[in-house]
Amino acid sequence: MTLTRWQPRRRFGLVPEIDTFLDSFWRGPQHDLPVLSTWRPATDVQETDTELLVHVELPGLSKKDIKVNMDNGVLTVQGEKQHASEEKENRFHVSERTYGRFARSFTLPSEVEAEKIKAGFENGVLTLTLPKVKAATPKAIEIA
Repeated sequence: MTLTRWQPRRRFGLVPEIDTFLDSFWRGPQHDLPVLSTWRPATDVQETDTELLVHVELPGLSKKDIKVNMDNGVLTVQGEKQHASEEKENRFHVSERTYGRFARSFTLPSEVEAEKIKAGFENGVLTLTLPKVKAATPKAIEIA
């Protein structure tokens, strides 16, 4: 089986000579290093009658790599995925994993009880349970 280096600019369909020229221009001296960039983990935000549920996919991270903050109705999940130290003489043929810092902020659609927020982290998925503030129930008041 032959491995072929994935080259996103190939989709432009230019003739091979121009592609080769553009590859040499785009790659530069660091072309064999893994990508270090800002990334956005996939996130789901669900709402029930009593709570908001937030699921954030964070494969390859541990609890110590993640920070969660709640401020004025804005939930922020941030952290950093470190590149695993590998031998310097190894050359990458394909490097598709992303590394670096990330931050996701969400303005929540409902008020939540910040002191009752629960966080769990299992199998690379951060799950946040944010209980909603209970709505005031109407009460009839007798006039004395």
